[in-house]
Amino acid sequence: MRRRFMLPLALTLSIGASAVCGACAPKQNIAYTASVYPIYCMLLNLTRGVPNVSVSCMASVTAGCAHDYQMTSDDRRLLADSNVVVINGAGLEPYLDSILPTLSGLVIDSSSRVELIQSKSEHGGVGPNPHIWVSIPRAISQLETIASGLIKVDPANADLYSANLSAAREKLRAQFDNMRAALAPYEGARVATFHPAFDYFAADFGLIVAASLTVDPDTPLSARELAGAINILNEQPARALFVEPGEIPPSAQVVQSETGIPIYELSSAIYPMVGVDDADCYIAAMDANLRTLMEALR
Repeated sequence: MRRRFMLPLALTLSIGASAVCGACAPKQNIAYTASVYPIYCMLLNLTRGVPNVSVSCMASVTAGCAHDYQMTSDDRRLLADSNVVVINGAGLEPYLDSILPTLSGLVIDSSSRVELIQSKSEHGGVGPNPHIWVSIPRAISQLETIASGLIKVDPANADLYSANLSAAREKLRAQFDNMRAALAPYEGARVATFHPAFDYFAADFGLIVAASLTVDPDTPLSARELAGAINILNEQPARALFVEPGEIPPSAQVVQSETGIPIYELSSAIYPMVGVDDADCYIAAMDANLRTLMEALR
């Protein structure tokens, strides 16, 4: 069984305190809810120091993808009680399709201004790849879209949201520039991935994904799919096979034994990191990924 990192269902971080003055009643709290952990991390950065808001993350987080998350009655109550629900979008959260139209709060689709790439689809062929946050430039676009929505809902704190956006954007741009410079010598290198979560990431740094083993990390590869991936990688060798942190999938181990391609762990920043503050998790994951890539591609 793959290692699972569980984020408590109604994990809520209260940011700031209600302004209280004599006979004045506290200002009503604004409840923001993120659909998945990467969006939760973005919200934490954008609401830093903003008074009278709370930030929650709905979905439990696993070391795999969020496509197949099973909603609970508590999830539905959390969404119904939220003033704003922020989703990744681009097809990552199909379990929300029938629920979002029923909500009274604002729904922000962070993918609305992101250019999507086409990747291997679970239904065969290709389709839009929803793992947009793994691309730093696209994560910046998501932040900008989310910030615009928060300002519309809470215009009194527009300056704080704008300042937080500028600070987060500056950190991400610096991170991207550092990674791009470090990885420039390896542009054109061929790699393999267990899951297409890294397709955007590879494209950002000029890496070529020779093969992606599966679309759904929780669904074992068929013998035919496994043989096909092995044939591709024997004919067009890759320098490394990248998997998510945790237990190495059996199919990846078979590919390694049949092709000789070494396995390395890359994080798609979909889960918390032990000892790292949630607001800092994305940058920490990218730092770890850079170290891994430098080792794998040398």
